[in-house]
Amino acid sequence: MALLSDAELLGQAGRGDLDAFAALVERYSPLVHAIALSASGRRDVADDLAQETFCRAYASLDGLRKPEQFRSWLWSIARRACQDWHRDRGRRKETYEVPANAPSPDDPARDAELAERHRRVRQAVDELPEKYRIVVHLRHLQEMPYEQIATVLGLSVSGVSNRLAEARDRLRLKLQPLMTE
Repeated sequence: MALLSDAELLGQAGRGDLDAFAALVERYSPLVHAIALSASGRRDVADDLAQETFCRAYASLDGLRKPEQFRSWLWSIARRACQDWHRDRGRRKETYEVPANAPSPDDPARDAELAERHRRVRQAVDELPEKYRIVVHLRHLQEMPYEQIATVLGLSVSGVSNRLAEARDRLRLKLQPLMTE
């Protein structure tokens, strides 16, 4: 089924063919997961948000009027799912406790320094415009090759390369103080 267009798969999925929808999920899972990871910063939450996105999409298939716009339609569903997660998260306090039986670190000062560096890098990535942030997540967190990123985002390989170069330049500027510490 991988050779079928989105429109063909959507037509089959609309007639109840779950395998056709599964092919769409497989095709767009990296994109949706990158959006969710970018929004949440946590793989476990990103997995849940991606699943929520595809459930919402499947339930709303009859509302998609232009199958050729499936990618952007799915993108908007994923962004709404992330916005809902942020809103709901604000309503409840999430706490993360270290288990009592957790091993103590060998070098607490070094671990604290590494954690702070990681936090600052994560913050710098989070502050990138979305078009750069998504490419960084797909390439560096999901370790996708340029060709696959190009397919997922509907860009050329050189477009992916250009966005990554721009993202790296922006990160280099933001993280310059960190690199001199």
